[in-house]
Amino acid sequence: MKKIILITVMCLLFIISLISAKVYFACKKEFLLAIEEKDNNNSQKALVHLKKALLWYLPKSPYYQKSVKKILEIARESEEKNPESALGIYRELRGSLYASRSLYTPYKDVIKKCNEKIAEIIAGLPPSNKEDVQKSKLLRKKEALAILEKESSPSILWSSVMGAGFLGWVGFTIYFIIIFFNYSDRSCPIKIRIKKTRYLIISGIIFYSLWIIGLINA
Repeated sequence: MKKIILITVMCLLFIISLISAKVYFACKKEFLLAIEEKDNNNSQKALVHLKKALLWYLPKSPYYQKSVKKILEIARESEEKNPESALGIYRELRGSLYASRSLYTPYKDVIKKCNEKIAEIIAGLPPSNKEDVQKSKLLRKKEALAILEKESSPSILWSSVMGAGFLGWVGFTIYFIIIFFNYSDRSCPIKIRIKKTRYLIISGIIFYSLWIIGLINA
């Protein structure tokens, strides 16, 4: 039993390592492509690759951090020439960082900076309605910033349930495969094997259900 549990844990760690490596190198690839395009004075194509890099979030990833900084650099360059383009860049960066949230929100300082820049640019653009015409630029900036700072954080409880459910389901799958196909009595019919592992199957269904429920409610 201890050997089986050890093998299950090792398999789980191996899978997590593979996923982490995939995320790390995918982010690195997109960042390096972005730098290549930026060196060729093609900021738009560089931005496309940087946005793709932000899809591969891994805590403490140096290439993710560099991608965030490079996007901020491109946004600052666009502010004077094309404020609306800069506005779009800041919004997309903010959205990408919020999309990477789990039990915590990464890059809160960058999100705060994006909020301020978005509010500032919106206030500097021509008013979109009659009410805004009568407001000062400072007031419009404050109102925009107040809306942006209304953070809707994910539920820590449901995020924890989601994580526990996913890990439990993956662990169950590995454990079940090892138990089911290495059953001591090879002549034992499959129906009997299923019956003898029914509590294990029920556990797997529970973990899977917790994972889905956590995804829906997080």
